[in-house]
Amino acid sequence: MMSTLRNVALWLERRLHLTKLWEQTAGHPVPASSGSWFYTFGSMTPTCFAIQILTGIFLAMSYVPSAAESYHSLELLNYSIPLGWVLRGIHFW
Repeated sequence: MMSTLRNVALWLERRLHLTKLWEQTAGHPVPASSGSWFYTFGSMTPTCFAIQILTGIFLAMSYVPSAAESYHSLELLNYSIPLGWVLRGIHFW
């Protein structure tokens, strides 16, 4: 099992270069003088935007944009789809 996971990880690394990407973006040490909220705004904004896009895509799969069916699709999302209410809440906030 572990060798299979290791092979999958090495396959992904060879194609996507995730280690190099991590080192160039998030793997650098943060200086103590810049460890503030203003330092995180550069990465926080795209992260929030990506969350909005992903949750919006999943919500669009179950939402019906018509006056007669919109409330029914929201009830379906909140009560029938597993964790649909969580997805809607994440997208809202």
